[in-house]
Amino acid sequence: MIILGIDPGLAIVGWGVVDYQKTRFQTVAYGSLQTPAKTPTEKRLLQIYNGMQELIATYHPEAIAV
Repeated sequence: MIILGIDPGLAIVGWGVVDYQKTRFQTVAYGSLQTPAKTPTEKRLLQIYNGMQELIATYHPEAIAV
């Protein structure tokens, strides 16, 4: 089972993807989505949304945890 974990924020959103098989977790990928300082909130939210859409399209998680 592929799981996407999200550490929410407005300036930096941390994320990690793990693969859970039987009783073991394996790290697949991790990183952060960063928005530039002084960017209007609505543009930051759009950038985060677009970044999350890319992550979901890339890793096809079966579950997401925030």
